[in-house]
Amino acid sequence: MSTNDLAARLSGLSDLSKRFAEQNKEIFQRLRPALEESLQLQKQFAARIAPLSDSIKRGLTGGRLKFDKPLKTLAENGWFTSWWNTPLAWIYPLARLFESGQREKANRRLRNHFNEQVDSIESTLTKRFPRRTSVLRKAFESHRKHEYELSIPIFLIQADGIAKQITGGDVYSRHSKKREHLKDFVDRITFDEFQRDMIELILLPIPLNASTGDKTLKRGALTRHEILHGVRCNYASATNSCRAISWLQYVAAFEEQRDFARRHRQRAKNEKR
Repeated sequence: MSTNDLAARLSGLSDLSKRFAEQNKEIFQRLRPALEESLQLQKQFAARIAPLSDSIKRGLTGGRLKFDKPLKTLAENGWFTSWWNTPLAWIYPLARLFESGQREKANRRLRNHFNEQVDSIESTLTKRFPRRTSVLRKAFESHRKHEYELSIPIFLIQADGIAKQITGGDVYSRHSKKREHLKDFVDRITFDEFQRDMIELILLPIPLNASTGDKTLKRGALTRHEILHGVRCNYASATNSCRAISWLQYVAAFEEQRDFARRHRQRAKNEKR
């Protein structure tokens, strides 16, 4: 290679390097607002968990933490977190809000959380359960129009059908044999401690599976039995519609958890060979 050719190539590389640096600068400038917002959110979250006990803060930042109690608290107040989209770090602070009497503050945060996910949840459910697409779309449309008298019963009815389709049983019955069938299903699809904490919520006595007069009922809680049997007519609210969405996406995710468990068992079997 001649000296002129080498000089030309070096010049070209220099120009390319400058363009690359300029592009990186432009990309960083575009990302900077998002990065600053992310840092601000981290600071806000750190401030929110400051009052928590040292043991909980250690659990949030390292080590293995049990989530069964805070998840139960959320379920008793009608909320079921998203397997993939609800940050684990939110679970204890949200439960603490309910436990300290700040119910509306907790409800507002969870309502906003699930409203942000509405499009994604609808898309996932209609793809996973195509024969339910028409009715699900109408339910989500009613939710967006604030027609909660219509959206809530449809969400609850579809959750009934999807849960039965996946588990092969009744997730609401308190009958011992049906409870045993459901417990067997939970055992079959469980392979992780946090996953078990999430799945076992369907085995608990909670407002959603309570009958009229049941002691587990809380004032203002979402009660499937009373709504679908026409006992309660004052259920229409944005909070209850979002609660129903949280329940719907929660039971629908059991299908994915069942598939994960099947693959997990197969990998374990292959490793033994």
